[in-house]
Amino acid sequence: MEITDKLIEHLEALAHIELGSEERADCRRDFEKIITYMDTLSALDTDGVEPLVHLSGAIGMPAA
Repeated sequence: MEITDKLIEHLEALAHIELGSEERADCRRDFEKIITYMDTLSALDTDGVEPLVHLSGAIGMPAA
């Protein structure tokens, strides 16, 4: 996915914000890093990996 000026402008409109040129450049770099990372994750072979249900390994809520 290419992060274009038009896309950044569209996101600005959706968020009701105005960014300066330096902020737009920062956003573009950040979005490109995020997209690259997501592409890397998508390329991972997860066949046979069970879904993670609980991050801590604990089941249920701790007692109060």
